[in-house]
Amino acid sequence: PDPKIRIYDVGMKKKGVDEFPFCVHLVSWEKENVSSEALEAARIACNKYMTKFAGKDAFHLRVRVHPFHVLRI
Repeated sequence: PDPKIRIYDVGMKKKGVDEFPFCVHLVSWEKENVSSEALEAARIACNKYMTKFAGKDAFHLRVRVHPFHVLRI
């Protein structure tokens, strides 16, 4: 089956790296299976939060993991 997550870049994609004052990484130190539905939910939640508090064109969010092992529900 196809993964649920389709959009990996949101926000202001055309701005350069130097134009943003901060860079934040969310890292898990444990090996775990994360479903594509969970990745899509995390992307939507981060996008809503950043749009609400920073504005639509004030951030660039990139999901760097890919669901290689898609789980059926």
